[in-house]
Amino acid sequence: MKPHGDGSLFSNNRYDGDDSYIMSIVGQRMTIEKTAQNYKFAPDVDFITTFVWQLTSVVAKYTEANDETVFSLYRDGAAIVHSNEPVNLGHAILDRPGWETNKIIGGYLHHDNLRGMYCGYIFEWCTSSEEVTDYSSFITEEPNCANGLSVCPADGFELGICNWNSYWNGLKCARCPSWCNRGCQSDSSCTDSYDN
Repeated sequence: MKPHGDGSLFSNNRYDGDDSYIMSIVGQRMTIEKTAQNYKFAPDVDFITTFVWQLTSVVAKYTEANDETVFSLYRDGAAIVHSNEPVNLGHAILDRPGWETNKIIGGYLHHDNLRGMYCGYIFEWCTSSEEVTDYSSFITEEPNCANGLSVCPADGFELGICNWNSYWNGLKCARCPSWCNRGCQSDSSCTDSYDN
């Protein structure tokens, strides 16, 4: 991901509004929130860098014997922080059926309104039911990366270096015209929708 500011990366919201899991960026930190239990894992560690590509991951490891969940955060394959005390959420974090919840990348629902919109780029989103601690199949490190990046996708895909309101003009990132309020294409023509 390449965040440009605060916002929610992912949410899993119950249709009845009773509960949500929300993963967000606040400043240079990441938070994990579960609304029904009024639980928020917000470590006092700055590790998110705005306007820089980075692999960020969250692990929620549930231990059935103790009925506890331990959260861990990773950046570029290295462990950043683990929750010091396990949390008793009362159950494992489950991927509920589609008719019970909706999943949103880049925001969360609050009383049927989309809130906390993420601003930035997300190159790839992966979910696993297993704890992942080896990220070598996801990323490679310089000098295999283009554009001077320290990490990039394992296949060497060239990630863009321009921000959402800029385009590559062949020499450098140039600002989109001021009337392009949704960014622009490489020929400086305005992007018509958020899908392009």
